[in-house]
Amino acid sequence: MSLSFFDFTAEDVVLWEGDSKSDKSLQYQMLRCFMDQGDAAFRRRTAASGGAGSPVWVNKATNGATIATIAARIAGELALNAYTKIVLCIGTNQRAVSRAQTLIDLAALIAAIGGVNAIDTLVFTDYAWGEKYPSGQNVHAGANDTRLDETATDITSTFGAGVPNSMVVNLRTGLGSRTTSGMYTDIMPPLNLPAPGVTSGPFTAPDTSGAHDNARSRARIFDLCGSFVRFRP
Repeated sequence: MSLSFFDFTAEDVVLWEGDSKSDKSLQYQMLRCFMDQGDAAFRRRTAASGGAGSPVWVNKATNGATIATIAARIAGELALNAYTKIVLCIGTNQRAVSRAQTLIDLAALIAAIGGVNAIDTLVFTDYAWGEKYPSGQNVHAGANDTRLDETATDITSTFGAGVPNSMVVNLRTGLGSRTTSGMYTDIMPPLNLPAPGVTSGPFTAPDTSGAHDNARSRARIFDLCGSFVRFRP
């Protein structure tokens, strides 16, 4: 059974893995807002009560990473520290990988983190490669909406079945282990005018590929998860 809430505490040591959307050397860092907001929350508590500081965030995300490349390295990364949580931002680079191979790679990733014995794992699926408007396929070269949709679905189902201590946030449709609005299906379309996904839209501009997040996007993702991703004393 998947987690109902995902709680970070000041004592956590968190391994962060993924692709260009979280690579610390790039400006996008889709999930950086969680680190920043968590640090701010714990700093306020420390100032008020003299309690513990912030979690330790160890970001190993790299540009171009696929589920297979993360699966190949994550066991070694986990062996280096006494991690208490894992955060994964995966799926965007599966657009050029077959669905059958992606399922094999997901199984390898789940095995590498420990499967049913894995520590608490928060997973964010891919959501964009160009901004879809209003419900058709975007036309960015290499986008492959079909594979991105399939991958988001497969990440949700495989982690739900294979890692009991997991939570999946499906940013494409919102239909993860915790239901949200879907960035791609619900939130982007009414904002992405006038072009139907031909260029980057309000959540990805000025990134000309349309694949990466701007500040507005990062804030919206954080808002979507605010009720179930929590920073606890």
